[in-house]
Amino acid sequence: MYYYATDAPEKIWVPWFIAIVATIPGVGINRWLTTMTITANADPNPELGLLFVVLGAASGIIINAVLYVCFDRWWWRWFSWSVPDLEGTWVGEVYRRNTDTGGEEKRDAVMRIRQTWSKISVEMETCKSTSELIMAAFNTQGALPKLSYQYEVRPKSVPNAGNMHTGVARHTVTFEEPPAKSKNRKVVRSIDAEYYTDQYGRTTAGQQIGRINL
Repeated sequence: MYYYATDAPEKIWVPWFIAIVATIPGVGINRWLTTMTITANADPNPELGLLFVVLGAASGIIINAVLYVCFDRWWWRWFSWSVPDLEGTWVGEVYRRNTDTGGEEKRDAVMRIRQTWSKISVEMETCKSTSELIMAAFNTQGALPKLSYQYEVRPKSVPNAGNMHTGVARHTVTFEEPPAKSKNRKVVRSIDAEYYTDQYGRTTAGQQIGRINL
């Protein structure tokens, strides 16, 4: 997976919030370790006292790291953030248009997305090629969030599959109306995509309309 850039405002304040929350148990643990250090220093084993000093100094950092990893991987999905949760396998169609000839070809496509709060991976497969995201950015300040990224295409060993090439894509995300019991969570309904590559002057449009595993 790759780190993605975003204009989402929570990307600024959430790390600070986690750091502040981590200080609360950190202070309590540090006080307890300080007491243990005093007790250990009265013991003839000074190495034990040094260990408590080190643990007390590092307790806040360790708690902050654990909270951030848990939030980055799991907890962020429970809330309605600016960046939508796209994780899953999506099925749909892509329409390849040749700008030189005006021809169009429709292909079934499967898109697999893995996502955390800070990273994302997008892989798409059709009957003739596979593609993979190599850099990405989320724009969340418009009417609908958009995922823009550069991708690399690897053709399969089939006739007229083309050559290996790169391109750019922009995915526009639309949401379902959330049920009453989950008003605070936005559920993604579909992903409308636009792709462009200069190979043979082709552009591609598509819609990934069904998420088949969540």
